[in-house]
Amino acid sequence: EVGLVGGRIGILVEQPGLVADYDSVFAFPQERYVSQGTSVTANLFVRRRVFESVGPFNADLQSSGDFELCRRAGEGGHRLIYSADALVLHPARESLDALLRKNRRVAGGFRRREFELRGRGTWEVVKDLRVMLRPRPRYWWRMLAGREKTGHLPVSRRAGVVAICILLYYHFALSVLRKPPAKDQH
Repeated sequence: EVGLVGGRIGILVEQPGLVADYDSVFAFPQERYVSQGTSVTANLFVRRRVFESVGPFNADLQSSGDFELCRRAGEGGHRLIYSADALVLHPARESLDALLRKNRRVAGGFRRREFELRGRGTWEVVKDLRVMLRPRPRYWWRMLAGREKTGHLPVSRRAGVVAICILLYYHFALSVLRKPPAKDQH
């Protein structure tokens, strides 16, 4: 009766550094995503009958096509489960530029989904961004103290991860709200 399986994603760190530390903490929280009814394609199994029922990935999306497909599958009555045993290792990003490019791509997919596909206005999207990207000083302090996701890192590297986290929060909002180029680049 299962239509989709989202498997665990481990981060493979080949070049240690702050960006790899950030990715090891925040990249692919697959179990949380699956609990919310979605999965990233880095480790997603989809039965043929699901594709036949809901159609393929939306090729018009710059990013988040996996979330959109899972949403359609869920609305179509297909069940998604998480499997910790289905492990895929994904390489950690190695530069801040790589993180910013990913952030812009994800923001572009969000922008396209919200503005064009859902037909929402700027103010509606800004209200959502205010909630999504509200300052979270308590969370950041807990990360700095090693009580939230970063306990495996030395304090000096925790501070760098928190700084990257804050930068990416606001970079995402600016990327969503900027006027997109004539044709989004993949």
